[in-house]
Amino acid sequence: DKLRSYKKKYFLNKLIKGVILLLAIFFAIYLIINVLEFSFRFNSIVRTVLFFLSVALVSIFTFRWIAWPIYQLLTLDQQLSDEKAAKQIGEYFPDIKDKLTNLLQLEKLSASQNQLIAASITQKTEGNKLVPFEKAVETKKNRKYLKYLLYPGAAILLILLFIPSLFTESTTRIINYEKEFVPTAPFEFKIINEKLEGFRNEDFILEVSLEGNFV
Repeated sequence: DKLRSYKKKYFLNKLIKGVILLLAIFFAIYLIINVLEFSFRFNSIVRTVLFFLSVALVSIFTFRWIAWPIYQLLTLDQQLSDEKAAKQIGEYFPDIKDKLTNLLQLEKLSASQNQLIAASITQKTEGNKLVPFEKAVETKKNRKYLKYLLYPGAAILLILLFIPSLFTESTTRIINYEKEFVPTAPFEFKIINEKLEGFRNEDFILEVSLEGNFV
């Protein structure tokens, strides 16, 4: 059934678009909340809000762009009637618009087993066999959405290459939103003494150095 093939490609195209947009949204949210957390080191309350807000947004978009198109694919005829599909195809192929509509109307009347109607259906069906209905669904148009995926994806890749701690540290704190994290000191002590042995009741000199961004 060529109309059914069109419907399948129509909803599959919506699913492809949804996958691209969902990945773009996910990368953007992941990038934004990690940059914010890395820059401001929020307390537990703010991190909790960021965590559940991001989960809620991703869940909503997953249902809208992934789960719903999959459901539509599984219930093609309930989601898109033959008449609506024929109208959409007719907008892409104006030459067969009236023929396709008439064909569907004749098929509804064919139950009467009228030979004249049956012959007319056969004639019109033969004329439409050469028309590729699936071409009315232009999957190439989804390429324009790839830029929304490219920008956050490229930013994440660059950060992973040059500042990986931005994601490793921030993601850990956001996932463990209920915990309080003590900020790491911007310096550290290093012991210079080779031996750490001394005698009772005698002074011991401990030599240390201080290293870090702020001393």
